[in-house]
Amino acid sequence: MKEPPRGWAWTTLGEVAEVGPSFDRSGIDPTTQVSFIPMANVEAGTGVLDASATREWQQVSKGYVPFADGDILFARITPCMENGKVAIARNLTNGIGAGSTEFHIVRARESIEPVFLLHYLLQMRIRQDARAVMQGAAGQLRVPAGFLRTLALPLPPSAEQHRIVAEIEKHISDLEAAITSTRNAGDRAVSLRSAILENVFSRPEYPPVPLGTLISSGPQNGIYKPAEAYGTGTPIIRIDDFQDEFLRDRSALRTLALESDELSSYGLHTGDLIINRVNSMTHLGKSFVVPEGICPAVFESNMMRLSLVPSVTPAWVALYLQSPSGRGRLVQNAKQAVNQASINQRDVCSTPVPMPRSTQEQVRQVERLEMHLDAVRAFRTVCDLAQARAARLRQAILHKAFEGKLVPQDPNDEPASVLLDRIRATRAQTPARRAPRKREVHA
Repeated sequence: MKEPPRGWAWTTLGEVAEVGPSFDRSGIDPTTQVSFIPMANVEAGTGVLDASATREWQQVSKGYVPFADGDILFARITPCMENGKVAIARNLTNGIGAGSTEFHIVRARESIEPVFLLHYLLQMRIRQDARAVMQGAAGQLRVPAGFLRTLALPLPPSAEQHRIVAEIEKHISDLEAAITSTRNAGDRAVSLRSAILENVFSRPEYPPVPLGTLISSGPQNGIYKPAEAYGTGTPIIRIDDFQDEFLRDRSALRTLALESDELSSYGLHTGDLIINRVNSMTHLGKSFVVPEGICPAVFESNMMRLSLVPSVTPAWVALYLQSPSGRGRLVQNAKQAVNQASINQRDVCSTPVPMPRSTQEQVRQVERLEMHLDAVRAFRTVCDLAQARAARLRQAILHKAFEGKLVPQDPNDEPASVLLDRIRATRAQTPARRAPRKREVHA
């Protein structure tokens, strides 16, 4: 552990903050409105949370973790922890919040700036260290509270903590403005893609015909195999392997052990059209055309494949189904179930597709569309790279701050060692479990 900057001292998070502090539930009227903050309301990597949702205390007093204004919420479960879901509770309704039990609650001790601790915990290296000690079953790994309590912390004097926070937030504010501008540009690119597609597929000279009349074979649902069949064999395309503009490389696909006749029954062919038939409503109906180089491969049961007659260009149909109007018609009769929706083969076959009168016109328009869409994709790539650079810059600001290089040290500041001595003395005089204070809160 290297020497800290002048006036700083090494300590642990558990010495300057309570991890899992007690919460006085007495005196709270059951009908009191409090802020309700599920995991989804914490923005990844920014320290921002949405505390606008409220519930009555009696609805969240059990089954949720309570906290107070100024407490830090640290996601302890994967992948939320790795995504940086850490935030400070601010402007809570009646000063009380309740949220997911997958939060560790961290409460700064007296004379410790909570936002200073927040920014420390937002560092990528903290997440990496936490990932190395997570415990539990695969997919349900959690950071133990002991990791936070023993986490080494370089502590500056109290006055410098405030100066550091002010400087970090000044830099972050400028950075956030740039990020917002870039994100808005990326959103406009999405809208532009939709407009380009609609401009072509809404032309009156392209009369609609049922997709079923353009099919030479299919639709056919994909293969289902139990989990133990995965691991070796033939690559399989699953619903998380593609989006409308993305298909995972063949080398990155999972593999599946097949019976001798299953590859011939479910094997994909270049030019096949694949449509997702079961998914959340926002992703239902996504599609792609099987490219060269990915076969031999099979496809999962929650999608269907079909082959088109020679006079139809597969990319024309796929691009139409990716357009707002095309996807809307494809899923208009979707069947809703818990957390998912589905379309069937009849829905696919009855979907009207606008068709040029010649294959040459289809090819010409597809080439024109791809040229415009390539330009949109290039613009979105620039936006994505800018967002990634902004994330790295945020981490660089934090790294500099906790090395003592963001603001100058002031020799007139009370040293952090004196602050730590005071905290230790106070803790030594305080019973291990303090009597709860009465909390007078009313609706």
